[in-house]
Amino acid sequence: MDQANSTQVAGTHYQTEYQTWDFIHDMKLGYFEGNVVKYVQRHPKKAGLTDLAKALHYTQKTRELYGHGRLPHHMVAEASRKGAAKSMPAFIDAAYRTIEKFCSVNAVLRPEASVIHAISTWRTSRDLERIESDIQDLMNQYQLPLA
Repeated sequence: MDQANSTQVAGTHYQTEYQTWDFIHDMKLGYFEGNVVKYVQRHPKKAGLTDLAKALHYTQKTRELYGHGRLPHHMVAEASRKGAAKSMPAFIDAAYRTIEKFCSVNAVLRPEASVIHAISTWRTSRDLERIESDIQDLMNQYQLPLA
């Protein structure tokens, strides 16, 4: 294990075999998408509804920036637009395997895994709207107390 991965400041909610920051790096997620993953993944172990509210806020900002042309598509969409059609199925397959591994190792429940998958592979503003709705559904489903 890397030295940075063996230490966590405040808490143990990231101490797993496949840590959130490693997933964010492996998927080449941007700042906003990475924060959505972080807050959705950790909400059951840390700040509950507050974490989901933060995830929603980062998704809203992602959609806003994308809508103003200030944020490109995620790498999966970018690769497909750049003519990587021949290698695209293998690329997407590898990305999906990475998402599945992260969710499995971290025992991410299905609704949260769906959000993590969607934010890691979004392509359109409509995708981001759906992610916002899914996070709202999580917030309503769990009715978690504010931390």
